[in-house]
Order: sequence, then structure tokens, then C-alpha cells
Amino acid sequence: MKPLMLTMQAFGPYAGQETVDFSAIDHGLFLICGPTGSGKTSIFDAIKFALYGVTSDELRPAREMRSAHAAADTLTYVELVFEHAGREYRVYRAPAQTRPKKRGEGLREIGAEASFEDVTGGVSLASRDSDVTDQVSDLLGIDAEQFSRIVMISQNDFAAVLNAKTKERETLFRKIFGTQPYAHIQELLDERRRLLETDMNTARTGLEAEIARIAPPCDDELLARYDELMAMSDHALHAHEFEGLLRLALDDENARMDTLKGELSQVREAVAAVDTSLGAAEALEKARTSAREAREWLDGNAARIADAVALRDELVAQAPQRDELRARLHTLDASLGDYDALETQRTRLATIERNQHTTQAALEKARTQLEQSRVKLEAALAEQATLADIEVRAARHAAMRERLEASQRELTELEALRKRQLVLEDELRVRHGELSHAEDALAHASAELLEAQRLYNADRAGMLADALEEGTPCPVCGSTEHPQLAQRSAEAPSDAQVEQLSGQLDEARVRRDECAVQAASVSAHVQAGRDTLAARVKASLGETRDDLEYALRMQLNQVGGALEELAADERTCAADAERQRELGTRIASMRDAIDTLAKQEHELQERITQLNLELAQTQTSFETRLAALAHPSKKAAEEALAALKKRLMQMEDEFETARAAAEKLVRTQSEQEAKLKAANEAQGEQESPDLAELREKRTELARRSDALANELTSMQTLVARHADCLAALEQGEKHVTQLEESFTSIDLLARLAAGKLAGGLGKVAFETFVQGAYFDQVLNAANERLHVMSASRYSLAHRDVGRNRRSIAGLEIDVLDRYTGSMRPSETLSGGETFLASLALALGLSDVIMAQAGGMYIDAMFVDEGFGTLDEETCQLAIEVLDKLSSDDRMIGIISHVPDLKERIARQIQVTKTRSGSTLELVL
Repeated sequence: MKPLMLTMQAFGPYAGQETVDFSAIDHGLFLICGPTGSGKTSIFDAIKFALYGVTSDELRPAREMRSAHAAADTLTYVELVFEHAGREYRVYRAPAQTRPKKRGEGLREIGAEASFEDVTGGVSLASRDSDVTDQVSDLLGIDAEQFSRIVMISQNDFAAVLNAKTKERETLFRKIFGTQPYAHIQELLDERRRLLETDMNTARTGLEAEIARIAPPCDDELLARYDELMAMSDHALHAHEFEGLLRLALDDENARMDTLKGELSQVREAVAAVDTSLGAAEALEKARTSAREAREWLDGNAARIADAVALRDELVAQAPQRDELRARLHTLDASLGDYDALETQRTRLATIERNQHTTQAALEKARTQLEQSRVKLEAALAEQATLADIEVRAARHAAMRERLEASQRELTELEALRKRQLVLEDELRVRHGELSHAEDALAHASAELLEAQRLYNADRAGMLADALEEGTPCPVCGSTEHPQLAQRSAEAPSDAQVEQLSGQLDEARVRRDECAVQAASVSAHVQAGRDTLAARVKASLGETRDDLEYALRMQLNQVGGALEELAADERTCAADAERQRELGTRIASMRDAIDTLAKQEHELQERITQLNLELAQTQTSFETRLAALAHPSKKAAEEALAALKKRLMQMEDEFETARAAAEKLVRTQSEQEAKLKAANEAQGEQESPDLAELREKRTELARRSDALANELTSMQTLVARHADCLAALEQGEKHVTQLEESFTSIDLLARLAAGKLAGGLGKVAFETFVQGAYFDQVLNAANERLHVMSASRYSLAHRDVGRNRRSIAGLEIDVLDRYTGSMRPSETLSGGETFLASLALALGLSDVIMAQAGGMYIDAMFVDEGFGTLDEETCQLAIEVLDKLSSDDRMIGIISHVPDLKERIARQIQVTKTRSGSTLELVL
């Protein structure tokens, strides 16, 4: 990355817009010089802020970079155009800041703004603050902190760069040299080792669980071996011995299971034989019971059967009566439609009568309303005649209001002029007071200066007197005799103090003149105001009044009272005008209503005549239809129809119930007779066996069978359980062995990659080892510069082991001192030596990064101070190294206030510090 053009506005100490044309420098060594606090480092801060939105001062947020010297309406921003990998980019940032409101007074808060574009490709890359930072970091391959470490060597960071610990350099090298995959390998190996250890412990726990499922064997010898194994502490280690025990126990349990199966088969055969005998005996007993029950039922229900058959026959004979009811029901049901027509006519009669009454009432109401409307119309016409002069009254009020309001405006303006005149009078008194104070201050400053000059001259005379010798002419009077020598004064001021008092006198004189001008200006305004006010008062009131405030207030009160009275009259007039408009509208409306009511009266009279005729015709038709029907209404007809239906349903239900009861009894009689015959045939001549004895024998055999079956089931479950345990132990033991072998291999690799392997194999992590190779290249490149800058005294060396052989080492530095032939820690270097070593290390890192060409280019570097710690010879050597380094396409800026560097480095960015902010100038 090489900066081409930097533009700063209201940034840091720079109040206005300042531009640094780095493209004019292009490459080589240049100096950024100026007084302390002038803003030299702010140039680098502006570059870093443009790229990353932060500065080199961690305690100063970006929004505080706004210049205290800048005008309120000047926007703080930084714009950087830079070149990277052959392409040109532009980045713009403005921090969050306050700006004057566009309307009104006060300030408004605006958020941070940023943009990033590829100038070469004409493409916008980002337009949000955070997105710009991400895009720049991705493009350059380093973040803000790494940018500061690589591109800027600060006076405060010299020792930190040189004495950084392994972990600090690991983070930097991981980003620069892309060693993250090696760290990832370490993490993967450690994760794999952890997972294998977990799996191994889980598998061993599984073995313990399977061993816990083994039941104590029945055999005494096997039981003793079982107790011996269970007493051991780690069962998983003895899984193979438990497997042998299980195999012997399974053989014994299978033999016992075969014996149980034989015994169970014999018992079940005996149960089957007893079940056969018991079934035959129970069937014979059941047949005898069935015959007895059939005889009892036939004897007890003979009379009931005869009654049911007789009732059924009687109801069959009533069939003609049921047919007659059905015919009557059909006829009545068919006539229901005629009743609907009758009800329709009855409803029509009621409707006509209601309409007749309603229309008659409406006619009476219309006649009443017509009479009332005619009376109201006459009253409204009479009231309208009383309001005929309303327009004349309104015109008179308008003319009077215009005169009164003109008087009120004139009096109000006079009162405003009077108050403004009072303000001017007060200001004139203030200005006269300020002028008096300024004249006093001028007199005081003049007296102080005269006294200081007197003391100063007396002191200078004393100095001349000290230098006089007898016989030597006085440089003032030429006398060779000096009878009374002037004495020096202890109170005599210095040149600077006299100059300061002279400046204060000038300032007091300027202040006195300013106050005099201001007082004269205000006095002229006061006199002009007096003249204007007097002329206006005379024109309005007819004379000039000393009691002007009272006169104006009285006149305003009189005009105000007249306006209030006029307003009351205007309100009354307006109300009368509104009443006149309302009456006109009401009169027109009442005339329309009278016409409508008269028409409505005529229509209602005709409607009553028509309804009377329609009522007579409908009444005659209704009476004729009613005489032709059997019932007076449809409701009465429906009630008669419901009674017929109910009677018919009762007769049919009685018949159906009697028929079903008779058929059921006859059918049951046949079934009982068949049952009796079958039971008699089944009994034959057989004798009854002893059922109680057979059932007791069956119960005993069943109990024995259940006991054998339960024991066999338990034995089968135990055999299956032990077989499952044996298979699980065999497989689990094999799995544990495999996991232990894998864990041993992975554990060795993980500890080796993490630098935690004992036994003299080293304590350097895998990623650190790879970074160490890059570090060696960096140190070799750094030593090329350090040999020159230190006159071949010092070399930087890569420390191979931790200093206490317990910590993990890898990226730490020792220094070889060829004067003493000893190797010592880098922390023991002096301030100047630390600067040279840090500078060499930074340059070496830049060389290696460029050589790697991994998408990251360091074409610019800044060195902040540090040269003041070097002697003249060493400083010259350092500059020669930097100058040689920048002879290619690189640009190196030295930030320093050391005066000698101005003579050594021709190209300069000179920063000038003033009271109104700093400015800069590029000198080539």
C-alpha cells in the first residue's frame, strides 16, 4: 500500500483543509518536521483513520479528532487516495460530529459517513462505515493494530516491537504469513485426542455396565469365581476373565433349561388327560340341568301362551275399523289447503282495516300541520319586515372600525418607538461606561510602561557603569571621569517584559479607540431616534408631551374602549343579519311545506275512499269461503287431524305388540321342547363322575405346570441376558482396545503439535515452529540493516527455548553483542540501541512480506521520533540505511523535531503551528 494523496479538513490541529501530495514524493526518504504538538503524527493518524476509522491514540475516539480551531460549519473529514497491487483506490471518512442546524439556531448530531471505491475499475466497494473497514482490511490483509505495528514505528512502541512475546508475534504472523491452517491442525489434533479420550472412557463405562448385568451363577464353584472377580477394583480391565466365567455359566444354565423343558412336557400331558375326563363329566351334568330347566319353563308358560294367541286373533278382526280411520284422515289432510286461502283473506281484511285507520289519522294530522304552518308563515313575514335596515348599520360600523384601528396602529407604533429609544439610551450609557473604563486602562498601561522603561534604562545605565574604567571615555557623555556611577536596579524588567507592557499599551489604546467609535455611533442613533419620535408624537397628538408614556397609554385605552363598544354593536348587527338570512330561508321553506301539505291532504282523502270499497269486497268473499269448510279455522282442522292420527297409531301399535308377543312365545315353546328332547337323548344310562375330585387334581397339575413354566421363562431370560452380555463384552473389549491404540497415536501427535511433549523433543507449537521459519527470514533481513547501523556490533538471534525451560518459546529475540561475545535478552539494550534494533526489525519484516508477495505490499513506512536518542554517527548510519532502502519504489517518512535532520533530509513536509491551527507545506 502506497499513499498518493491525503486530504484533511478540520482534523486534529488542522483547522482548514490541508493536502499532502505523496505522489510528488513518489519514493525515497522524506522528513515530517515541526514543533512539538504541531500535528506531525496527525498525518499518519489521518491515513490510519481513513483506512480503518481509528487513530493511533487508543484513548482518543475518532469523533474527538475534530479540530478545536475549526469553524462550526466546517465538516471534519479525511480522504485518502492510495495505490495497492497496481490498482488505485479512494477512501473517504467523516466521523460522527455536530453541525449547525439548516434552519434555526443550535447544533444537530450527524452520524459517521464513509465510502470506498476502486478508482481503477470505477466501482464502489462499500458505503457504510463498518463495511469500509472490513473491505480495507480484506484488501490489505491486515487490521488497524497490525497496520500500526508494520507501517508505523512509534517512539512509544520501539521496545514493544523488539521485546514482544511469542503470543503477540503469533497473532501478527498468523495474519501476515497465513499460518492459520497450522494452528487449525493443532486444534483438530487436540479435538480428536479429546474425542478419542471421551469415547475410550465411554466404552470402558459400557464394559462396566455390561459386567454389572451379570447375575450370580447357580453353581457353587462358578459363584465363588464370580465373587472373586466382582471384588476387584477395575472390572473393565478384567473383561476377558468375565467372558470366561459367562461361557461356563451359560453351559450350566442351558443344561438346567433342558431339564425344565422335559418336566414341563410331562406335566402338561397329565393336565390334558384330566381336562378330557373333566369335560365329559361337565357335559353330562349340563345336559341334566338343561332338561330340568326346559320342563319347568313349559309347565309355567302354557296359560300365558294361550292368552297371547287369543289377543292376537281378536286384534286381527279389527282391520276394517283401522281402514275407515285412514280414509277420514286422508280426506281431512287434503282440505288443509283451503284453510290456508281462508287465512290469507282474513289477514287481508285486517290489513285493509289497519290501512284505513292509519290513512284517516294521517289526514287529520296533515290538516292540523297545514293550519299551523300558515300561522308560522304570517309571524315570520312580520319579523322580517322589522330587519330591513341591517345593511345600513353594517356599513356604518365598518367605517368606524377603520378609523379606530388606524388610530390604534399609530399609537402602538409610537409606543414601540418610545421603548426602542429607551433601549438606545441605556446602551449609550453602557458605551460611555466602557469608554471610561478603557481610558482608565490606557492610562494605567501607559504609566506601567513609563515606569518599566525608566527602570529598564536605569538598569542599562548601571550595566554601562559596570563596564566603565577610570580614564576610559564614557560611551554616553565621553567623559573620562566617572564620579557618580549609576547603580543597577533589582526591580528592572527584562526586554521581554518591556515588550509585553508595550504590547499591552497598544492593546489598551486600540480598545479605547474601539469604545470611542462605538459610543459615537450609539450617540448618533440616540439623537436620530429622539428627532423621529418627537415628529411622530406632534403629528399624532398635536403637541410634544413630557408625559409621553402616560399620554400614549390613555389614548390607547380610549381607542381600545371604543373598539370594544364597536365590537359589541357589530356582534348585535351580525346576529340580526344572520337572523334575517334564517328568516328568508325559513319563509321559503314554509311556503314549500304548505304546498306539500295541501297536496298530501287531497291524496289522503282519495286513498280513504278507495280503501272503503276494497274492504266491502274482501269481507263478502271471506264469508262465502268460511261457510264451505267443516271447521272454523285451520288450527281446528289440524287438531282434528292430529286426533285421528293418534287413534290410528294406537290401534296399529296394539295389534303389532300382540302379534309379536304371541309369535315370540310360540317360538320359545318350540325351542324348549327341542331342548328337552336333546337333553333326554344325551343322558342315556350314564352314571355321574366325581367332579370335585377331578377339579382338585386339575388345579394341582396346573399349579405345577405354572411353576415349571415360570422357572423355565426365568432361565431363558437369564440365558438370553448372559448371552447378550457375553457378546457385548467381546465386542466392547475389542472396541476399547482399538480406541486405546488410536488414542496413543493421536495423543502423541497432539502433544507434539502443541509443543507439550516431554523428553527433549522441544516445547514449540506446530504453528509457532512454522512461524519461526518466517521469523528467521525476518531476522536475517533485519540484521543486514542492524550490522550497518550498529557498526557490526549487534545481531538479532532467534531464541530457541523458553528462558526457564518451562514456558513455551518460539518467537522471542536475543541480541548477540560482538564486543563482548555474549548473547543477552533484547530488553537489556539502551534507548538508542532499542530504536536501531526495532527499526531494523520492522524493515526486515517489510522485506520478507514483500518477498512473499502474498497479496500484501508494504510500499510506505513511517518512523516516529527516536533519532534524538542517537549520537551523530549512529544517526547518520541509520539515515543511510533508510535512504538505501527507499532507493527502490518504497517511501519512508521520518517524523521528528530533531533540527539536524532538516539538514540531512531534503524532501520535507513542514508543519507550522499557529494560534488558529496548524498548516503544512510540502518542500521538495
